[in-house]
Amino acid sequence: MALRMHCPACLLPIPLLLLTGNASVPVLADCQTLQKAISSASPHEAITIRLKPNSSCRIAPLEISNRKNLTLDGGNSILIFNGNKTGIHIGVGSENISLHDLSIDYDPLPFTQGIVTGVHAGEFSFSIMDHYPPVNGNNNRVFLYDGQSRKLKTGGSTLYFSALEIDRNGRAGTIPIPSSHTASIRPGDLIAFRPRGNPAIRLDGLSKNVRLSNVSILSSPGMGIMGRYLEGDNAVNVRIIPGPPPPGSRQGRLLSVNADGVNFAYSRKGPEIDNSEISRAGDDGINLHGLVLGIGSITRARSAIAIRPFGNDGTLERIVRPADEVRFLARGDFHILGSARVSDFSQISTPSLQATADMAPLFPRAVRDGAKSATFYAISFSGDIPAGTAYLDILSAATDGFAIRNNRISLNRGHGIVVGASNGLIAGNSIVDTTHNALIVGPNFDPWREGSWPDHVAIIGNSIVNPCTDGPEGRKASERAAIYIGNDRTGGTSSISVQGNRVEACHGQWIKADRVERLSLLDNIFVANAGPSSPTSCDRISKWAVATARDYVVYGNRCEDPQRHAPVTEGLRGKMFPCPCTAFHPGPLWRAVYWRSSAARPMISSNVAPFCMK
Repeated sequence: MALRMHCPACLLPIPLLLLTGNASVPVLADCQTLQKAISSASPHEAITIRLKPNSSCRIAPLEISNRKNLTLDGGNSILIFNGNKTGIHIGVGSENISLHDLSIDYDPLPFTQGIVTGVHAGEFSFSIMDHYPPVNGNNNRVFLYDGQSRKLKTGGSTLYFSALEIDRNGRAGTIPIPSSHTASIRPGDLIAFRPRGNPAIRLDGLSKNVRLSNVSILSSPGMGIMGRYLEGDNAVNVRIIPGPPPPGSRQGRLLSVNADGVNFAYSRKGPEIDNSEISRAGDDGINLHGLVLGIGSITRARSAIAIRPFGNDGTLERIVRPADEVRFLARGDFHILGSARVSDFSQISTPSLQATADMAPLFPRAVRDGAKSATFYAISFSGDIPAGTAYLDILSAATDGFAIRNNRISLNRGHGIVVGASNGLIAGNSIVDTTHNALIVGPNFDPWREGSWPDHVAIIGNSIVNPCTDGPEGRKASERAAIYIGNDRTGGTSSISVQGNRVEACHGQWIKADRVERLSLLDNIFVANAGPSSPTSCDRISKWAVATARDYVVYGNRCEDPQRHAPVTEGLRGKMFPCPCTAFHPGPLWRAVYWRSSAARPMISSNVAPFCMK
C-alpha cells in the first residue's frame, strides 16, 4: 500500500511506501463480526480484514484505535448506520490504516426534503416527499432548489427562519419568507431541511498515515470526512454523492452530506486529496484550516494564558510542541505583529476568573452561540510578546503541506475549496455550480476564528464554471469572486501563484486579491458574460482587483468573448519580483509549473516558469 507525496524539487508525485511489514492471511468478517475482528487484531502486526463482497447491512459505529498496519477491504459493500453518530472513527494510536472499496449510508436519512405547494403573503407552504423522513422543529434553515433543474436557486439558496409550523406528523407545514426571498420562491420548487451533526468518518487523536481509497459517502449527519489533530501522510480518494432514493420513492436526493465534504484542521500536516468527487454537499466541498488561540492575559514578557472556546480533548497540547513557530496577531484586523517559537505549552486545569472573563471579547460568536466550555493553556515563547497581541496563529496546527488535485466538485451549497493553510498545491480541479466562491485561499478569522495566513500556495489549471450563484445582494466583495485570495481587512497572505486556470459563467468578478504580498496571475483564461457593463466583460479586463497587492505580476491572461472573434490579452502589470533566477520557488515544498495551453481544461505541464519569487 502506498501513499503519495511531492518531492521538494519538482511537484511530480512519488510514492511514499507505508512500512506495514509482510501482509498476513486476510481475516474474513461480516457486519456482525467486523468490530470484533478490528478490536481483536494484533495492534502491531499487518492485517487485512475483508467484508463479504457487494453486501449491504446495518451496522453499529466502528472504532479503530490503537491499531497499526490495518487494512479494511470493503469488497464494494455498503455499511448503513443509524442516528446522529460518526460511522467510522479512526482515533488515538492508529497508524498505517487503509479503508478501501466501501460505501457509507444512513437510515433513516439524516435530512429530509419536500416540495413548495403554495406561496402566500409572507409565507410558503410545503409538503415532505413520500418515503422521506418527517421534519421536526429543531432546524432553522432550508436550502431552496429550482423544481425543474433541481439546482440550488440562483440569487439565494439558503432560507433562515425563526418560526416553523408543521403538522403533527411532520409531513407538511409553513415557513415565513424573508423579504430578500419574496420574488424567488415558486410553487413546485424543492426544499431540503439540513440539520448538522457528526461526520460519517472522523480521523483524530494524532493518528497518521491513513488512506481512504474508493470510499463512497452517500449521506452523513454532518461532514463527510472530518480530520483533526493528525500527523503523517494522510490520503483521501472518495466519492461524496447522494445515495439512491428511499425505497418506494422516485424523487432523487437533493443532498449528499449535511456539511463540508472533506474538512481537515489543527493538524501538523495537510492531507492529499486526489481524484475525488464531491457533489451536493451542504457546505464547502473541501476546507483546510488552522487554529487561532486568544491571549487572555500576559503573565510575563514571554508568557501568557491562551484561550480556546471549546472543550478539551487532551490532544492540542500534543500537537503544539517546543520550537514550533507561532505568529502574534492584533485585535481587530488580525494583522501579524511578529513571530516567535514555543518554549512550553500545557493545559491549565483551574484558570483564573480574569482569564475566563477574557473569552467573551475574543470569541464573541462562540459566546453568542452558547459555548458552554473553554480550554485554557499556559504558553511561553522564545521572544517577547508584542504590544497589542490578542491572538496566536499556530503554524504547527495549520494543516500545511497539502495537495488538492484533480477533484470534481459540483452543486454545493457553499464554497468549492477553502484553504487557510500554507505550502500547498491546488491543481487540476473542476468546480461547477457553487453558491459561493469556487476557491478561497485566505483565513477566516472573523467570524469563525479559523487560521491561518496562507503562504506559498500554487493554484494551477483549475476549471471553474458558474460560481457565486447566490448573487451579490448583501454580500461583501470577497463573496463575489470566483477565485478570492487574501483577506479584505488586512494583509498576511503571501507568495500565491495563480496560473492556467479557466473561469466562465461567473456571477461576479473572475478573481480578487486583497492585500496579498508576492502574487502572480499568469496565463489564466476568463470567459466573458454578456454585456459590456458586466464585471466580467472583456472591456473591463484591466480592472483586475489587485490594487492592494504588493509585488505582483499579471501577464498572459486571456479574455474570451463569445461575441468577438479575437481574445483580449492582458499584458504585464505591477513589477517583476527582484530575483534574477529562472526557476520559480514559492516555498520549501513546491516548485510551480508553467502553463501554456489552449485547451479548455489544461493538463499539468512540467515546464518551469521564467520568473521567481523572492
